[in-house]
Amino acid sequence: MAREVSIRAVVNTNFVVLSDNDKRGEFLKDRRIPSCKLLEELESSLVVDSPLGTWLLVKDDWVIEQDELIIKPYKEKDGFRFLEGFPYFHLPVEKEHDHRKGLIYSTASALIGLNMGPIKELNDYLAAVYKHGTGTYKSDNRAGLSEIGVGCTVSHSIGPDEIEDEIDEGRPVVLAIVAKGTYRKPFGLTYYVCVYGYSSDSWLLHDPCGRLDLKNGLWESTVEGAGNGVIYDKELSEKRIFYGGGASGWGFIRFHEL
Repeated sequence: MAREVSIRAVVNTNFVVLSDNDKRGEFLKDRRIPSCKLLEELESSLVVDSPLGTWLLVKDDWVIEQDELIIKPYKEKDGFRFLEGFPYFHLPVEKEHDHRKGLIYSTASALIGLNMGPIKELNDYLAAVYKHGTGTYKSDNRAGLSEIGVGCTVSHSIGPDEIEDEIDEGRPVVLAIVAKGTYRKPFGLTYYVCVYGYSSDSWLLHDPCGRLDLKNGLWESTVEGAGNGVIYDKELSEKRIFYGGGASGWGFIRFHEL
């Protein structure tokens, strides 16, 4: 039984019509032919029944799309889909407004994991941002990002599906989260985490300040490493992230090189 395939030219190439060996056709590189049947695969050629006839193709000139190795940007384990290579940076919360620098720390984690710009360690990004302010404002970070040749979308309408789509595309999301209050009525102490994975009921993220008590508010632990690869329940963290309901999350998404 012939195998159903789609084929794509990887170079400018031609084919021979088997019903008439003197009849030839040409294809440009990247031309795709769907809905074919692979009748025979020889050492150096393919015999393909296409919607336009039966052809003899040079094997090295074409790729069978079903046989291509698709390298996914994420890993999957224990029900989680996640990205690798994003370092954790601990932010000591010692003074009243220390948590505000979570935006710098989480953005540095995202940049290093994505290997974007000249940022190789936290201090590189701190230096870029501090040229423009304290780093506690989105504008400081956007100016620092622009200086190092990195762009992003600053959004106040991020939803759960959008976060998952970003991770599926190989990009983390730097996302605001509210620390005070119960999970039903959170308020105040908004800061930023780096979300780089998800499951059906949880987010996988780096919380630079520590590990939040999602149910009652504030941090269960602020010791170094407490927020490294922490798992936050989606239901308990929903109003801390999407506090306006629906797609109302704040953050940096769609990191890209300028």
